[in-house]
Amino acid sequence: VLDEADSIFSDKHYDPSEFFYRFLRHQSYLNDSSVRVCLVVIANNAGVLEERLDGRVKSSMGSEMIHFGGYSSLELGQILGERALFAFKDGVVEEGVVELCAKVASEQSGDARKAIDLLRVSGEIANEHKSKVTSECVYSALSRVEKDYVWEMIEGLPEYMSPIVV
Repeated sequence: VLDEADSIFSDKHYDPSEFFYRFLRHQSYLNDSSVRVCLVVIANNAGVLEERLDGRVKSSMGSEMIHFGGYSSLELGQILGERALFAFKDGVVEEGVVELCAKVASEQSGDARKAIDLLRVSGEIANEHKSKVTSECVYSALSRVEKDYVWEMIEGLPEYMSPIVV
């Protein structure tokens, strides 16, 4: 089982298609025909696998895909609420902040990690301003998290596609 398989495409010195091809073809090299090789790939962005794997790998892989939708605002609120209890002292997070983080994250992607990141960065901003975690902190954090995400994508581009930063 390979979790976060889409992340292997960010390494510009590595050919993921070659890895998958060799892994899938390994079955034919086994001497024991009762042994079966199975590959389960988990990815946040399945489109990356579809777009960037070469044809020989796609034809070797099964085409069965199971899609799990994002978390709802309510589900993210429960997840963040539990995390906030451990992450922040009592009274530091203003009422409605956890729900706002959950709402924003569910509207964007439904990704629990992004929701947790939004709450974490909101806390960092509050700490920088020596204040409580407020909705203003969440909106500031949203901007910071989005910028960080864009920079991550840019840094993951192959060298010939990366912008020159001076």
